[in-house]
Amino acid sequence: MRLRILYIPGLGDHYDVVRRLGLLTWRRDGVGVELVPMRWHDATESFGQKLDRIKTIIDADKSPVVLVGESAGGAMVIKATNEFQDHVVATITLCGMNHGAKNVNARIYDRNPAFHQAMKAADRVVATMDEQAKRKTLIIYSSQDHTVRPTNTLVSGVQSYDLRTPGHLTSIMLALKLRSELVYSFIASLP
Repeated sequence: MRLRILYIPGLGDHYDVVRRLGLLTWRRDGVGVELVPMRWHDATESFGQKLDRIKTIIDADKSPVVLVGESAGGAMVIKATNEFQDHVVATITLCGMNHGAKNVNARIYDRNPAFHQAMKAADRVVATMDEQAKRKTLIIYSSQDHTVRPTNTLVSGVQSYDLRTPGHLTSIMLALKLRSELVYSFIASLP
C-alpha cells in the first residue's frame, strides 16, 4: 500500500507556491506528497472546516498518512493526528507552533482566527499525549528560531532534531529543500 505525506502549511498562504516547489524534492517511489492549503487568512472558514479538509483528503484514499505541519500547521497536525489516529502513521512538525496558545500575539489571532482554535486544541492534545503518540511524532526545529521558540515547539518525551539554522523562514526553507531525509529516516524507524 502506498504511503502519503500531507503537508500542512503555516501562516503566509502566499508562500504555498514556494512550498510546493520545495516539496518536489520530497517525492520518492511509492510515496505521494501533497500540500493541503489551510487558507489561514480566510476568516470566513472555521477551524473545523480546515480540519474537515484534512479529513476529506485522508478519506479519499485509504493509504497510510504522515502529517507534516509547518509553523502554525504544527498545531493543526497535532489535533488532526489525535482526531484521525487510525489513518495517521506518523506526525512531524517543522518549526511547529505545537503548544502554548497564550504565547501568541493577539494580533496574529485577530488576522487568523482559526489558528487560535488550532492552538487551543493542540494545547489540550499535548497535555494528554500518551507514549504511543509520542513515539510516532518527530519535531524538527531550530534552537535559533526566534519566531517559534523551542519552548512552544518541543514536547517532553517526543524525539526532536535541532537544525541549528538562524531564523524561522530560513529553517523552514532549509528543511523543505534539503532535509527530507529526516522525514524518511523517521518514517523508516517506525515499527
